[in-house]
Amino acid sequence: MVYATCSIFKEENEDVARAFEASDVFKEMRYEPWPFVKESEGEDANVNFAARGYSMPSVLAHEMQLFPNLHETDGFYLCRWRSK
Repeated sequence: MVYATCSIFKEENEDVARAFEASDVFKEMRYEPWPFVKESEGEDANVNFAARGYSMPSVLAHEMQLFPNLHETDGFYLCRWRSK
């Protein structure tokens, strides 16, 4: 499952993701964080951004936050989980 917004605001992004992770639905559906990895290298995608010279804000491995001034795109947030 993916939660995505076209927002840079913590209240619409991380706060919503953390609330979902604390919910009964999250536990009942047996979700777990699904890290973004570069499949060919088994590398965290956020680390890959840093390797390209981008400064990534502090996010968890299963989250990605993009900013217009850092990533030459609109502001986006992605967080993903998978069933166990």
